[in-house]
Amino acid sequence: MFNPLSALVVSRILAGGLLPPQPRVIDMGNQTWGVSRAALDRIAAMLAPQASRLGVDQGALRSLGEARAPHVGLFYKALGFGLYEAIDINSRDDTLVMDLNTDLRAHYGFARTYDLVLNTGTSEHVFNQASFLKNAHELAAPGAVMAHIVPFTGYVNHGFFNYQPGLFLDLAAANGYRLLSLEVADREGVLLDLRQTNDVAEHFLHFVGLTTRNERGNTFLVAVMKKQSDGAFVIPCQGKYVATIEEQEVSSRYAGQAGEDKSRAIFTADPSRPAPRASRLRRKIKKALLKALRRTSHAVLTRL
Repeated sequence: MFNPLSALVVSRILAGGLLPPQPRVIDMGNQTWGVSRAALDRIAAMLAPQASRLGVDQGALRSLGEARAPHVGLFYKALGFGLYEAIDINSRDDTLVMDLNTDLRAHYGFARTYDLVLNTGTSEHVFNQASFLKNAHELAAPGAVMAHIVPFTGYVNHGFFNYQPGLFLDLAAANGYRLLSLEVADREGVLLDLRQTNDVAEHFLHFVGLTTRNERGNTFLVAVMKKQSDGAFVIPCQGKYVATIEEQEVSSRYAGQAGEDKSRAIFTADPSRPAPRASRLRRKIKKALLKALRRTSHAVLTRL
């Protein structure tokens, strides 16, 4: 589903100057339109100051709110993209028919590259995660942006997988990607910037519905990364175990991840920086709430 969050993420990437003029985009998985008129109005307003420079057709963008189930490619056309394509196991909406469980270059000889590679809720339905992420890497031209919008919490039995933030931190470290954003979101927008918080418990409060409504606990991880070189894809090792590798051949395989364990450090408070008073108070409240929630977690989660 191409939902308001997906449209917002794409629009932010475009507005951030991360793409060349008339960029080429590939969707890993064909999409069903699900963006509301209100969301389109918000996006149009956000892009308005740069509409002329970016080639955004504001009228065409807003008109999608009046259309019934428009082709997702029309959204990209309105935003000034030069090419929109999608890959999936069926040909709906002129999709390129290929199996994302396979290596697209080796199996199909498919070697096209794009300026923006999107995984907007597809990879969780693909069993071969290594092939999927390798395909994303190889579909991205050097300097291209890759955006993954994937299930984090909830979405019970929605696909094969839900995801953890550490996957994208270690994936970026292993392949030299520049991590542009890592966030928790619901279908309407961002809830929490994981690069700006030292307490992932804040997300748990979102999950149980104490601070916001988010479709009964269904949330996404949004990871946006920039491919900085044309090297071969590297399968990562989980960062917290890299320092424990004993065999030299294995150690050299994961040499790019040597050093600080980024997947843990992002959630570790800096002891040299005292927390602001308001932050300390919030943490005390969170600890008290979490202590109470642990005592009644079975009943709470059963009701959810």
